[in-house]
Amino acid sequence: MISKIFILNILLSFAVHSFGGPIECRSANAKNSKLCIESRNEFYDNNYESVLLCQTRKEFIRPEHLIESSSKDKWDFDPKFSQTIEVELCENPGSFCFKHPIMKAKCVQRFVSIKLQVMNQNKTLSELQSFTIPSNCECSYYKPKMIVEKEEGDQTKQD
Repeated sequence: MISKIFILNILLSFAVHSFGGPIECRSANAKNSKLCIESRNEFYDNNYESVLLCQTRKEFIRPEHLIESSSKDKWDFDPKFSQTIEVELCENPGSFCFKHPIMKAKCVQRFVSIKLQVMNQNKTLSELQSFTIPSNCECSYYKPKMIVEKEEGDQTKQD
């Protein structure tokens, strides 16, 4: 059984995908970062297994559901373009994903902005329009805020 403290140390040391694995270096800038590794084999070996901290589900959505009701009379999606989008949703957003004595860890739904081709209702004008869609579910850690008080010198205390 993998120790939860060990997992916490791994999570705090590496940038983690929603699937629980470290980010692989894919660009020259990323290779200089301490938040990525050269390959997954560098991080994993046969003695470890991947553990999902947040339960997720994948869904396919049609862009028609993304247009706000106030815009439906102005814009429509071009039927010539198949624009089905795969999204990853948190099963239980806000649920605790990891116990730690100081920090709180909760499952958080993350979003990304994408551009899709839309047309006016007369099908005479086409343009790219930005939409925000769910991208992934991640286990996010929150640490207590530090408050600095100035009474007879600096004193620091936690909330």
